[in-house]
Amino acid sequence: MVQGGLVMTSLQLSVATIFVPMCFSEPVRDRSSQALDGFSCADYQLIAELELEVAGECEFDSDCGQVLEYGVCDCESGNAVMRNGYNSSWLYGMLEEAELSQCSLELGDRCDCETDANVDLACIDGQCGWL
Repeated sequence: MVQGGLVMTSLQLSVATIFVPMCFSEPVRDRSSQALDGFSCADYQLIAELELEVAGECEFDSDCGQVLEYGVCDCESGNAVMRNGYNSSWLYGMLEEAELSQCSLELGDRCDCETDANVDLACIDGQCGWL
């Protein structure tokens, strides 16, 4: 989207659409559904999903090389895949904050450990994943 010389990707537009209304909305009165820093567990879930989408952008299979060490699966191939060179420290910090706020996030764990020996990292339709 181009507007007044500003170019925004669809992901940036999605994030702006989500967070701008949050900045101007009334504060939530029921704090029981919110984490310590003001984010709800649903907020953390959405932020993590968007960040993983950005982290997983790729053009070639060789772009994909980092495996997110977070999830409920006992096998590596159950976790999300990120591109090489992606700085995951912010993502891991946010996931830690979510856990401290007693939020349990679901990050697309497929937990198909029986086929773990037959999987490779790949770029599938522009997103890193397991093949």
